[in-house]
Amino acid sequence: GVIDAEYLSGSISRRCTLTRGDVKATITELTCSLQQYLTDGYTVYLEGIGYFTISASSEGFADPQACTPRRVKAKRICFRADKHLKKILKDVRYKADTSVSKKKK
Repeated sequence: GVIDAEYLSGSISRRCTLTRGDVKATITELTCSLQQYLTDGYTVYLEGIGYFTISASSEGFADPQACTPRRVKAKRICFRADKHLKKILKDVRYKADTSVSKKKK
């Protein structure tokens, strides 16, 4: 399943003194700040979560001088999990979902 910002803000607000609205506003502002700093070329590190960066690429050039900033394109936003977040991987367990009905052929 998918946990959205609305659900997450309610979950967080039940575990601290912030209201759901405070948490939702914080998530919204975090999103805006993340976008701005990535656009400005920064790596954004959120302790306990990880690193966000933008990867860029261009076509190949025999002459390095031919690769101008205009020819470089942002390709994707990359995420590298913090070591504290990675620790949960050892506790993840999978099981078959028996509630899914199988289609008949």
